[in-house]
Amino acid sequence: RDRLQPKPPVASCVSPDLIMLHWQPARSNGSAISGYTLRGRLCDDKHEFMEVYAGNLTSFVVTSLPNQKAGEDPEAIEPAKNYQFDVCAHNAVGPSASSSPAAFLTPGGRSAAQITMPEMTLRTRDMWMECWDAEKEKVFYFHRLTGIKRNEPPEEFAKEGGGKNNKQGLTIHTTPAADDPA
Repeated sequence: RDRLQPKPPVASCVSPDLIMLHWQPARSNGSAISGYTLRGRLCDDKHEFMEVYAGNLTSFVVTSLPNQKAGEDPEAIEPAKNYQFDVCAHNAVGPSASSSPAAFLTPGGRSAAQITMPEMTLRTRDMWMECWDAEKEKVFYFHRLTGIKRNEPPEEFAKEGGGKNNKQGLTIHTTPAADDPA
């Protein structure tokens, strides 16, 4: 079972209100992988790991975590907070051990939910994030409100000279994959 254990997730994009996570496919160890479970938690004494995603993809955009109190609304990812995530793989034999947890600090600043409509109209360009797809080794663009993902720069980037550390102050947050020869 230990050989099935996935490596910890990595983040290709961390913003004040979302964390885009990716993980490498686990080794099958003789039985095909049927899916993954991603768990997360806010790093404090009150929060335990809770399931965030279950499925067969190897990436997920986390915008909220399940509430620790059953039946209550999910808790949105917030600026300037520490979060931890781990992932386990499943096959016909059962679930693997969870990966080591990976920790991420969301940057300070206002989340998309805190921006008023007039500001949103003026700052449409700020809703797009330039992100790195470590698996495909190329840049893509993600819209924070709609969840749209595209490979070509959005119009707002072209008009205002978007890109890494541009005049609008956009910062690209990446987490390199661990160099593990496993």
